[in-house]
Amino acid sequence: MSNKIIPATDCTASPRGAKALIVGPTGVGKTSLLGTLGDLLSSTLFVDTEAGDLAVQDLAVDTFRPRTWPQCRDLAVVLAGPNPAVPADAVYSQEHYDAAIAELGSPKRYDTFFVDSLTAVGRLICTTPNPWQYPAKDRSGRLEQIEEPHLGKLLAKLSAKSPGGNFVELVAAQ
Repeated sequence: MSNKIIPATDCTASPRGAKALIVGPTGVGKTSLLGTLGDLLSSTLFVDTEAGDLAVQDLAVDTFRPRTWPQCRDLAVVLAGPNPAVPADAVYSQEHYDAAIAELGSPKRYDTFFVDSLTAVGRLICTTPNPWQYPAKDRSGRLEQIEEPHLGKLLAKLSAKSPGGNFVELVAAQ
């Protein structure tokens, strides 16, 4: 396996996207924000780790419901691809990736991944989740300190000046 220097023209043409963490108390409406994605909903995968989709039960959105940590790892390797640095039979290896793709299919049709919730994923790995009590960090410089609670508008604002696609990861936490 070889590694190469990526020319600047290739880097700037690569798809970029926002990564957002939505934080708030239980019942405040974090999951309901999924419904504000508008046209992006058709290219969104809703990862429902809480079985708390009552607020979005009427939305036509592809859904994956992992109930175990190995199922979460399978989704992670499908989304991120295999890690060439791990042994062939290890988790996140090419073998693991191939098996997970055979089970779950390709995620190529999705531009947005909405995970509900990071807290529930943390419980699946038996750890105490970080309380995430830090201010939002916007590396793009396109967002105000406080934004309207509308994901479609937020993603449009974030991707307006971005070269390439609008790959976005959304994670809800309690």
